[in-house]
Amino acid sequence: MLLEALHGELHSHLAVLKNELVDLINRDYNDFVRLSTQLVDVDGAVLRMLTPLQELQGKLVTMRDGVNS
Repeated sequence: MLLEALHGELHSHLAVLKNELVDLINRDYNDFVRLSTQLVDVDGAVLRMLTPLQELQGKLVTMRDGVNS
């Protein structure tokens, strides 16, 4: 009987959490939409930064090797 009571409490808590999530999304819907539109070109931004970061990494490795030798 204890497990059934615990199951019931957890099920009720889950329902409350789901409702709170829906309320949060509805309240901040515009923010969620704006966030999703801003994430559209994340892959492109990463690709644009990749080469400069790799070049910087190479320079830093060269400097570190110079300091260590």
